[in-house]
Amino acid sequence: MVGYKGCVGVIGATSIIGKYLLPLLVEEGWNVAAFSRRTQNVKESAENQRITWQLLATSKLSDGSRIQESEKPINFWISLAPIAVLSEYFALLLAHDARHVVAVSSTSRFTKSESSDKQEKKLQKI
Repeated sequence: MVGYKGCVGVIGATSIIGKYLLPLLVEEGWNVAAFSRRTQNVKESAENQRITWQLLATSKLSDGSRIQESEKPINFWISLAPIAVLSEYFALLLAHDARHVVAVSSTSRFTKSESSDKQEKKLQKI
């Protein structure tokens, strides 16, 4: 493990990518403020002391009323949530003084629904 580098906020931390990314971040010396809407996964995954979990409200956070303060300042942000809902977390990001967010999201479901290829349209429905 590398020495402490700071804290990374991860929105959508219980996603498929999040399950792989969080341990890698910890291994590289980062503390992780993990945010998720999935209660069960947050409880099950709270074993690592370098990862602090926060449950996101399922309703919009636009008024900032349900934002919890993080124990450590969050230096960097990664969003693994669907890009279409990222705007729901702007208040959270602003409350933590986020200036840059790396957003990883797939819009393939949306592009496949408009595809001229019948096989791609079929994949979108799965």
